[in-house]
Amino acid sequence: LMRWSPVDGYVYQIITGGSMGIGVAAYDPIKNNLAHFYPLANCGPHGIEIDAPTNTALIGCGTNQAQQLMNLNDGSILKVFPDVTGADLLAYNPNLRRFYAPNGSNVSTTTGCPSNTNKTTFPIIGVISPLGTGSLAGVTCSSRSSHAVGVDPIQNVLYVGGLQYPADPASTT
Repeated sequence: LMRWSPVDGYVYQIITGGSMGIGVAAYDPIKNNLAHFYPLANCGPHGIEIDAPTNTALIGCGTNQAQQLMNLNDGSILKVFPDVTGADLLAYNPNLRRFYAPNGSNVSTTTGCPSNTNKTTFPIIGVISPLGTGSLAGVTCSSRSSHAVGVDPIQNVLYVGGLQYPADPASTT
């Protein structure tokens, strides 16, 4: 799970463990070395997407952890999004300048979305803007298996695979 940034030419890789710990590694392909390592707190990273104009990255944090917007200039966390938890694979639309964080295991109860069949998770897609210090542009209710999302930046359409929509805790079909 890595992304290239046209701002500095680095490849950003999320690191889930090892001798450096958990964080984001910035690899310089020209010098063939590690340029930076930015440790992460309260985040088991599962995804990364980059907004080049702001030189920020959304870090998708798994389980019940909030998503984090990182400044790629220094690794600082600009904003944490507690209403969007448990992301897996992220997507980005450069046309709308929005990050999309699908969360089949979202535990936030603030979204108004129905619970999953286990009645403890509330599947959503978090829509996050990188502008300023970042903001939650909104959420949309999703299906029980929303762990990835595809983006069509021409028509501005999202594609989400799902077992069931809307999520119905009374039904397993």
